[in-house]
Amino acid sequence: MSMAAVLTAAGIGLLSMRLERSSDPAWPERTFEARVSGQPYSQLLRTRARFGSGDSQSQDERTDNLTGSSFEVGRWYLREGSFVRAVERLLLAEKEHPDSAEVHNDLGVAYLESGGEGSLEKALGEFEEALQRNPKYEPALFNLALVYERLGQFPQAEQHLKLYLQLDSTSGWADEARAKLQVFSR
Repeated sequence: MSMAAVLTAAGIGLLSMRLERSSDPAWPERTFEARVSGQPYSQLLRTRARFGSGDSQSQDERTDNLTGSSFEVGRWYLREGSFVRAVERLLLAEKEHPDSAEVHNDLGVAYLESGGEGSLEKALGEFEEALQRNPKYEPALFNLALVYERLGQFPQAEQHLKLYLQLDSTSGWADEARAKLQVFSR
C-alpha cells in the first residue's frame, strides 16, 4: 500500500470518527450565533474571521466518503463551517423528511450562516417552515429573531424574542434573548 493510500485511509478514518462523535448533540464550541436543533447552550465563541469555509476541493476529496443520513452529514458540515456543503446535504434531508422542524431549522441555519445572495430570505423561509411543523419549536423562534435583526426589522425581531421567552425563560439562550431585547429597547 502506498504512503498516499495510507494517509488517505487514515484521513477518512479520522473523518468518520469525527462524524460519529459529532452525532452527539453536544457541540464543544459555538462558533455562530444561530441555534441548531438539539444544540445545548454554550457561550458564543467570537472569532476574528469565520473559521474555514471548508468548501475547497481538498475537503471534498476527504469528505466524499462520509457515512450517515443526509441530516447527520449536513449537520456535520454545518459544525465544520462548510455551509455550502451543509445546504446541499440538508436539502436532501428536507426531501427525505419534509415534515421535520429540525431539518428545516438546520437548513435555515446553513443559509443564515452562508452569507450568500438571498440567504437571509431563504433562512427566513426555512425557519417559518419549521414553525409551521411545530409552532413551539424554540430553535426556530430564536433563529427567526436573528434573521429579522439582520434584516433590520427590529420590531419583528423583538416580537419573536418575546415569543421565545414565553417558551424558554431560564436557559442561556433565554439570557441571550433578554440581552438582545435590552439592546432593542435603547
